[in-house]
Amino acid sequence: MGASYTAVVIIGLIFDLVLSWLLARQADLPLPLAGALGFVAAVFLNYVLWEKFTFSTGGFSSRRLIRTYLASLGALVIRVAILFLLMPLTIIADPILATPAKLLIASGTSFALNFFFIRRVFRT
Repeated sequence: MGASYTAVVIIGLIFDLVLSWLLARQADLPLPLAGALGFVAAVFLNYVLWEKFTFSTGGFSSRRLIRTYLASLGALVIRVAILFLLMPLTIIADPILATPAKLLIASGTSFALNFFFIRRVFRT
């Protein structure tokens, strides 16, 4: 389970960061909003992949999907709060690289929290 969970999380993280970056840079959305939208889309992708490859629960469940989103809500709040705090800071001088750097910091922090929440959703 550990390797497939990690693979799903990495796929979801890449999807999340690319979508968030595109929304922030190309659609000109505020970074916290772009980060939240990328996160929400990635949670759905992760849920589908966890059901199919990681936890082999026997099928899709709207109950588990809702519980996955509820479990991820705490991580999302942390992530958006961190993005708000990082917005005015210059982490990297290059503005093109600054957005992904801020997203990585916020994502890494929320990832750790989300790991514990998600394990509980699929354990029950």
